[in-house]
Amino acid sequence: MFTEDAEWADHAFCIRAKGHSGVEKHFSIWVGSVPNFTMNLTRCWEVPEGVVAMYDGKGTMTKDLPDLKAQGTPFEFQGFLFIQFEGSLIRSIDETYTHAYQETPDLDSYPVTS
Repeated sequence: MFTEDAEWADHAFCIRAKGHSGVEKHFSIWVGSVPNFTMNLTRCWEVPEGVVAMYDGKGTMTKDLPDLKAQGTPFEFQGFLFIQFEGSLIRSIDETYTHAYQETPDLDSYPVTS
């Protein structure tokens, strides 16, 4: 799925994971902290350099991350991925979402201006 020198930049936590082992470790830390995390892809755009995807992330953080305490309450946030490929393999992922995702209100509760 990933090239040998793949890189995943998580801009919410200012973390870069490099290579298969780094990407695997980054992913396993997140899944260990939020075991019920789901990601629903809401939009996707093909661009010359790769793919941009927008998603809704949901879950409950039950275990502390290295830089963030678990609150144990359900959360929901919107995130974006920029994925670049090398052939059919992922060469890099740049991911961004709010670092304060445990405090973010439900997307449906945002005030609407018209």
